[in-house]
Amino acid sequence: MSRFTKLSDDFPSVKNSIKEEFDDFLQEYLLKMGEGGNPGQEHGCKMQASYTYKEEPFSPVEIKEENNSDFGEYEHADASHTNVERITNGKVCKYGSDLNPHHTGQKPYPCATCGKGFKTSGNLTVHQRTHTGVNPYECSYCGKTFTLAGHLKTHLMIHTGEKPHQCATCGKSFKTSRELTVHQRTHTAEKPYQCSDCGKTFTQAGQLRTHQRIHTGEKPHQCSECGKAFTEAGQLKTHQKIHTGEKQYQCATCWKTFATRYNLKSHQKIHTGEKPYQCSECGKAFTHMCNLKRHQRIHTGEKSHQCSTCGKSFRTSEDLTVHQRTHTRHKPYQCTECGKTFATRSNLKSHHKLHTGEKQFHCSECGKTFTWASNLKKHQKSHTGEKSY
Repeated sequence: MSRFTKLSDDFPSVKNSIKEEFDDFLQEYLLKMGEGGNPGQEHGCKMQASYTYKEEPFSPVEIKEENNSDFGEYEHADASHTNVERITNGKVCKYGSDLNPHHTGQKPYPCATCGKGFKTSGNLTVHQRTHTGVNPYECSYCGKTFTLAGHLKTHLMIHTGEKPHQCATCGKSFKTSRELTVHQRTHTAEKPYQCSDCGKTFTQAGQLRTHQRIHTGEKPHQCSECGKAFTEAGQLKTHQKIHTGEKQYQCATCWKTFATRYNLKSHQKIHTGEKPYQCSECGKAFTHMCNLKRHQRIHTGEKSHQCSTCGKSFRTSEDLTVHQRTHTRHKPYQCTECGKTFATRSNLKSHHKLHTGEKQFHCSECGKTFTWASNLKKHQKSHTGEKSY
């Protein structure tokens, strides 16, 4: 509205000119209608409501939907041919090519590559970049490129440190309003996204989509090195470090390195002795919740992971995966020293000790060392007098 307040004294004449052009258009339209034409059909538009032509001083021309029209001769007019605006459900929509899809749900702009439809040509253009790989927006700091200007704007805040969206409850700040909205759910405990299969709820739509892959079995992210597939891109990224050998997180106590920060934090509990997760049945404590859940299945007898080849069931998906290798003979873990392959990482780790000469298992009675715990246990029976069979 502000741009209309500084018009010159010629504004009334300009306004009259717009009215004249509008009337000329309607007369031409009605003439075509009288000749048997129906121009509105070429746009797939059916006008079921009448419209009142409305003017206000220093405001854009608007069309307001009403039940009764004062202009009965215009009741068949196809407003999509004009450049005026329509107020519908509190939203102002410009009449033009995008009006009909916006209100009817039509998606008249299909992608020539995958067939997916879009409501606007702009949305189609953005989508096509997923096929072409075009990222026209480049960060001037680090050179990273993006498909959308909005994504670049959000990324730039990493360099500038800007976090303009602040939580009114705890004062924490965020780069985007979306991040703030998600964070606020930690205070309200709101979880608006619910799984239709099991009823579990989530704070983010992305979390729900990832969860639903448990039910569908979908694993869209596949490793190009070994073919292993994952439900999340982050899981694949972590897995690929096995092949590259990348271990950027180091323990300050023993200097052991890890591929992920999570693995480092898990390892550090060995030094602190922290075991916050305790079994309510037997009191045994664990460093991780996942280990506790796995343990609790011993008490419940639950074995929900079944082999499709032989029907044998297992407590965890990891146990099932290892078992299935007995059928496929797949041994993905190879020794870099001698080339021998193994079905599990733990077997490869044990094998490596033959090359390194490491003997980490010590007998508390005589001090003798062993490569494997099983050998130590067998040896200890020589001190107790227990016979091993």
